[in-house]
Amino acid sequence: QTHTPAMPPENTPSSTPEFVPEGAAAPAASTPEQEEPRSHHIVHDARDSAPSEAGATAPAGELPLAATKEDPASLAPQECTRPAEAQHPHMETKHAQSDVQHVEIVQVPEPTAKQSSRGAKARATRLADCVCAPFGPLMKAVVITAASSLLSGYDQGVIAAAMLTMRDDLGLNGVQEELSIGVMNIAAAFGGVAAGYLADAFGRKKAIAVAHALFFLGSVMIAATGGFTVLMLGRVAQGVGVGIALVVPPILKAELVPPHRRGGLVSIGDVCTNLGILLGYAAGLMFYGVAGDWRFMFALGAVPAALLLCLIWSVPESPRWSVGRGREAKARRVLEEVLGDKEEADAQVEQIKEDLRLAAQQPPLSWRETLWADDAVTRAMVWRGLGVAFFSQATGTEAAVYFAGSIVQSAGVESVRDTLLAMMGVGLCKLLFLIVGCNLFDRVGRRPMLLASATGLFVSLFLLAAATLGAATSPALAITGLCMFMGSFSLGFSPLVYVICS
Repeated sequence: QTHTPAMPPENTPSSTPEFVPEGAAAPAASTPEQEEPRSHHIVHDARDSAPSEAGATAPAGELPLAATKEDPASLAPQECTRPAEAQHPHMETKHAQSDVQHVEIVQVPEPTAKQSSRGAKARATRLADCVCAPFGPLMKAVVITAASSLLSGYDQGVIAAAMLTMRDDLGLNGVQEELSIGVMNIAAAFGGVAAGYLADAFGRKKAIAVAHALFFLGSVMIAATGGFTVLMLGRVAQGVGVGIALVVPPILKAELVPPHRRGGLVSIGDVCTNLGILLGYAAGLMFYGVAGDWRFMFALGAVPAALLLCLIWSVPESPRWSVGRGREAKARRVLEEVLGDKEEADAQVEQIKEDLRLAAQQPPLSWRETLWADDAVTRAMVWRGLGVAFFSQATGTEAAVYFAGSIVQSAGVESVRDTLLAMMGVGLCKLLFLIVGCNLFDRVGRRPMLLASATGLFVSLFLLAAATLGAATSPALAITGLCMFMGSFSLGFSPLVYVICS
């Protein structure tokens, strides 16, 4: 957005008087045949602007190599126009005590393609050093928070594989099996609500540490359980941990990762959650045939939980949270390590302070104001976002994850090993389609991906119903329906629910 002053018609003298600093050569008169050079505006004070000898003697339309934007005194005046106060606000102004100012339109050489390429390579190298440096603070945060999401997915998926043998070992009836599986979602809802308060009150790192401690506690309780009660308590502990892990790690990553890398790195969390579900299915196959195999599956989940509980303290705290608690020096130090630029870190701290100041000036909204805004447009957006989130779960995706083994067995698969292999294929399909969806929705669009996802869910649910209907069961149709169901959900609803709500 540059301001180009109105030029007089060709071969017509300009009615605007020209101001030329003392000692400078008068600008050469342009002719119609001369090509007008690309110009940039630089505002000078008439009393301290003195062109160099090179600038004064340079031919019209040319610029000495010494003339740069940082050294305006070396620029020969080409043409003078209106006073500085009438110019575009983005012009650079050299402030002085003089009231007399004028604008010089000077020719500034544009960077060559080679120079632009070097600049792009330098920026890419700096970003790679920041993100991929061994044991760098940003890399630690990304890896450990991604591992939290993976562990959350593992605890969701392992129950489906463990229940194939656990129900007989513990003598669980159908209701107890359903309660021990479904209670995790209820506990996760409370954990998700509490996560925001924990993260704001004690910091992001401590909230994630609480999630890891609950993962560890729940896994140990279930691995050592001898009955339904302890199993339920362990599942509740894991559920609260899952709720916290779904909320806080993405916040920490979003507040640490530079904006231009935020989308890709933050989306790793959803991929890791689905990878964890696949690993939970795989654990059943790993310990297949071992006495008390389900105990080993849950004990295996306790090992990374304990490891992450120790490693989380090596991750830097969120700069936003630190600034909000008056710890600006700590936030600035973290940002300098992450960004590799002191000036950029200082600018980020000032921006965070301004954001927090503006947020503090806004009165808190009540639940009624949040859910039923006075503005019709905002109200419509809120309820559309809530509707997408609600119906994404109402399709039964959690039931399909938890009861994948039961669905396959009800379709006629009798062998536990074959059931575990089918579950592995379903989990792999879910993960692969999620990766495809994450790479498509920015190019194809949100609405087409959601419609494609809903259509696939609609068809796959009918396939699942047909595969388990009456005596005419079909294992192949059930596995196809499950794979199509998981893939359809991962293609649209899984990655897009949070995007649409945002």
